[in-house]
Amino acid sequence: MAIDPSILALDLGSTRFKAGSLATDACLESVVAVNAPPLLGDGLIREGNPLTYVSAATAVLDDVDGAGGWSGRLGLTSQRSSFVVWQKEDGAPVTPLISWQDRRAVDWCEAHASSADEVRRRTGLHLSPHYLGPKMAMLLQDPDLNTRLHRGDLLLGTLDAYLVWRWSGGRSFVTDVTMAARTLLMDLEEGDWHPGLLTMFGLPRAALPTIQPSFGRSHSLAEGQEMVASIADQASGVVASLGINSSSMLVNLGTGGFVLMPVGTFPQYMDGYLCGPFLADGTRTHYALEGTINGAGAAVDRYGSEPVDLLPDPSPEAFCMPDIRGWGAPFWRPEMSLKLSEPAQALPQHEQRRVVLEGVLFRVRQIVEDLVKVDMPSDIVVSGGLANEPFVRAGLAILLPCPIRLLDEPEATLRGAALLAANRLDVQPNLSSPVAAEEDLAYLVPKYTRWAQWVAGFAG
Repeated sequence: MAIDPSILALDLGSTRFKAGSLATDACLESVVAVNAPPLLGDGLIREGNPLTYVSAATAVLDDVDGAGGWSGRLGLTSQRSSFVVWQKEDGAPVTPLISWQDRRAVDWCEAHASSADEVRRRTGLHLSPHYLGPKMAMLLQDPDLNTRLHRGDLLLGTLDAYLVWRWSGGRSFVTDVTMAARTLLMDLEEGDWHPGLLTMFGLPRAALPTIQPSFGRSHSLAEGQEMVASIADQASGVVASLGINSSSMLVNLGTGGFVLMPVGTFPQYMDGYLCGPFLADGTRTHYALEGTINGAGAAVDRYGSEPVDLLPDPSPEAFCMPDIRGWGAPFWRPEMSLKLSEPAQALPQHEQRRVVLEGVLFRVRQIVEDLVKVDMPSDIVVSGGLANEPFVRAGLAILLPCPIRLLDEPEATLRGAALLAANRLDVQPNLSSPVAAEEDLAYLVPKYTRWAQWVAGFAG
């Protein structure tokens, strides 16, 4: 199949950077990947070297055609909420790249809990240390940084904004709606930075990028390339997995996990869940409700890679809460982490892996149970690395209330960015037939009830 060399996509994930070209049949070709630059820090701190991120992103694009020196039209997708502060004069970073995984602002969020309702009303998000706003409020306790930012010497942006600023030689200082929506600074319905939120976190508007649609843009980069689309990683996965007018729900189980249900072109709100845009075309913004599992795949990886057998439950009272980076929806407990019940702690590692996978399945069931109160989807599309496990997909078929289909696209996030760059939103996802339930896994249904009771005992 011929490759369209004018369309490139770049995925700046938390664990891998990937790039590829779009073939004429709208499939990805020439995909290359490298490990994301390492993050450092102890305890709540997770940060990296911004210049290393720029070099790695440039290198992976150069490697797509094997000749170096990438060209053409670029669709960019990026991990959400990771950000950096840099000098306006020369682009030199003055802070590390502070990861979305960094939770240094836990105490700040607790001290400002009285603002949580206002934050949620404006942003569709919870007041959480995972986001840019609280972490910047912490950084601005440094008088020198505060002065320089308000004087106009410094700029602030998420990873996408920093890369495009550098690649354009400082001419383009932009982000898209889906990325801006994960900072706690953007008014969800207005699609722009909100003055009250900027005041709450102590930030000047002039230090922030212009918010633009996800695609249909044109930013000339330093070597003659053109950036035409930019979108948050999970939003890009939705574009590739569901399209923009789908009645399906998406379950993605990668390094992290999320359940996302499109709700149309007006925001909808539900206690314990996030609401945000997954695509903005300049005329309309498409919204979704989202439930997160903070670190699904990362939790499972702690317990090896041996596949789990489809057997009747060997450990009926062994339970796991798998959120390894602070409990996500509907709890929002950033101070909590992965938890095993006492019977689970006594198991050998390969059996603990089964219990952790069960915990991931139960977290998905818990979130889906809540979201279907808004609307029942026609089916549920499952993507991500954990979907390759027979135990996972068969377990979801047992636990969830409508047909389960697997996405046949190993690089959904990357492909979403490529489709936006090519303006190919007409392309339909390649889905499997409904997954069959396995009788041996019927034990998961009553075990879910016991798991939920166990979690409620210490969730508060």
